Amino acid sequence: MSCGVTSTTAASCAGPQQREQRRRGATSTGATSRPTAAGGQDQDEDKDEGSSGLGGDDDDEDIGFGTSGNDGADDAAAALGPPPAVRYQRPLPLKDRKPLRARAETLARERRLVRVQLGQLGVTPAFLRSAAAALAAHELVRVKLGEGCGLERRAAAALLEAHLDCCAVHQVGFTVTLYRQSGLPRQANTLPVSGEEARAAETAAAAAEAAALAAEASVAKCVRKRAGQQPMVEGQRPPEFSVL
Repeated sequence: MSCGVTSTTAASCAGPQQREQRRRGATSTGATSRPTAAGGQDQDEDKDEGSSGLGGDDDDEDIGFGTSGNDGADDAAAALGPPPAVRYQRPLPLKDRKPLRARAETLARERRLVRVQLGQLGVTPAFLRSAAAALAAHELVRVKLGEGCGLERRAAAALLEAHLDCCAVHQVGFTVTLYRQSGLPRQANTLPVSGEEARAAETAAAAAEAAALAAEASVAKCVRKRAGQQPMVEGQRPPEFSVL
């Protein structure tokens, strides 16, 4: 009889503990098996956090040098033909691209970074020759993707890397900064056909750079006007003192 009472008492005492353990187990199971609307979204997020190909938070703008299935890039690649089979410019790891990017930013602040505008015609043989000449002379060139060029930034970077035998060291906004070590042989697809064509390519590059500078000046003027900081012309009266 005492054994029965003892057993009943032990069972009644163990009941709340077992219920608490079952409740904790259900909560833990619910937390680990939480369904996601995307079917495995949690695993994908964990993978994305640690799968950056370049590593480093300050290089988010540099990711993705591969092709992106852009139709404009496919059309341009077909028109340009196969890229050079032999490459002279070695691939640059991240540790080598970082100082080149910093150097390009310094040159840009000093307005000494050569810029080439990619217009509505896209990447043409003439554009390749012009950009290759600039790379041979300056090593670092910033290509600005103009409106209507038909190329997405990453696709443009991959296309230029392949056909100019260079490395894209920085991508941000609508610009791609290219690097090619000086002294390397130029690829056959970038050599000028004649002296006249070479002069035309240089003229086009200079015109593109002048157009880019004019566009920047126009934007800066609009910003000053909106902020009410537009410089007054000598002899101009303020509006409240204007003579009718």
